[in-house]
Amino acid sequence: MNRSGKFACLVLIACANLAPVAAGAEESDQGAAAATDTDLPSVAELEAAGAIIGRIIIEKQNVFDLSKPAENKSLYRLANRWHIVTRD
Repeated sequence: MNRSGKFACLVLIACANLAPVAAGAEESDQGAAAATDTDLPSVAELEAAGAIIGRIIIEKQNVFDLSKPAENKSLYRLANRWHIVTRD
């Protein structure tokens, strides 16, 4: 198998292994967003009040949380090692 064929196989395997994790994360993100949407003013209300952004905090993190058993697998550890960490 040539190099591009091996890469395509790796991508296919990665997508198959990551799909269940992505689906679970999507569900939890929607629940968190629904809980906080009612607590926050709308964009229009913020603009009318003259609100400004006071600070931006960037938290550098890995792509996958290895403390979760579902994400503590060799493929996920490899992805964490390969991804580019955001600079300050």
